[in-house]
Amino acid sequence: MAFLARAEAVTGKLDEAQLTLQAAENLLVGEEFPAEELPAIESARIRCWIENSRLFLLKNIPSQARNALGKAWSLAVPANADQFTVEIAQLMAVVDPPKRQEEWLRKAIEIGQSSPHPKARERLAQLRLSLAWKFFDLRQFEQALACLREALDSLPPGAKTERHFCRWSIGRTLRALNREEEALTVQKKLLLEAELDHEPDGRVFEEMAECLQALSRTQEAQGYFEQAYNELSKKDWVKDHHPLKLKRLKDLGKVR
Repeated sequence: MAFLARAEAVTGKLDEAQLTLQAAENLLVGEEFPAEELPAIESARIRCWIENSRLFLLKNIPSQARNALGKAWSLAVPANADQFTVEIAQLMAVVDPPKRQEEWLRKAIEIGQSSPHPKARERLAQLRLSLAWKFFDLRQFEQALACLREALDSLPPGAKTERHFCRWSIGRTLRALNREEEALTVQKKLLLEAELDHEPDGRVFEEMAECLQALSRTQEAQGYFEQAYNELSKKDWVKDHHPLKLKRLKDLGKVR
C-alpha cells in the first residue's frame, strides 16, 4: 500500500495518498503478529514513514518530512536495514539544511559501500552524483570531477540514461575547470550517440556551444546555441525555471 501511496502522490493525488498511507499504518498497529512475520511488519512500518516523508516534501512541509524520516531512521538503524537507511539518508540530504547535506550523502555512501544488501549498493551511483553536484555548487570542481567518475564506474552497463547524464556532468565540470578541449571531446561523443539514437539533447548542444565560445570559435558556437535553444525551449521546466538561460541561448544563437 505504501508504494500505491507513492504512485498516487507523484500523480498529484495527495489527499488519496494520505488516506492510503493511513490505511496501511492502521494495518500495522494493534495486532499481535506471529514472530516470523515481524521482520516484514517492521519493514512495512519503515516504508510507511519514508513515503510519509515524500508526501510531506510534495506538500512543501520539510519540517514534517524531516520528522517522518527521523522516525524511519530510528526503526531502520537498530534493524540493520541498510536498504532503508541509505534511502533515508539520501532523503535527509534533501530536507536538512545545506551544511548537513554533504554529511548525509557521505553517510549514505559509506553504508552502501559496506552493505550486503543489493538495494543499498545500487544507490551508490546516484548518491555519488548528488554529492558531486554539491561539490560543484560549492565550486569544488576537482572533488566534483572525482566523485562523478566514481559515480560513472558505479553504474551498471545497462543504465543508459544515467550513464549519459553522468558523462555530460563530467564534461560540464571539465568546462568549469577551464579544460574546454577535454570537455568538448566528451560532449562530441555524447552528441554523436544522441544523433545515432535520434534523441537530441539540448544540454549537449548547450555545452558544445559554451565550450566553442570559450575557445573563441564563435561562429561554430552560434549554430549549437541555436540548436540548444530550439530543444530546451520545448521543455516546460526550463521555460519556468530558467527563462534567462533561454534568452541568452536565443540571443547567442541569433534565433528569430
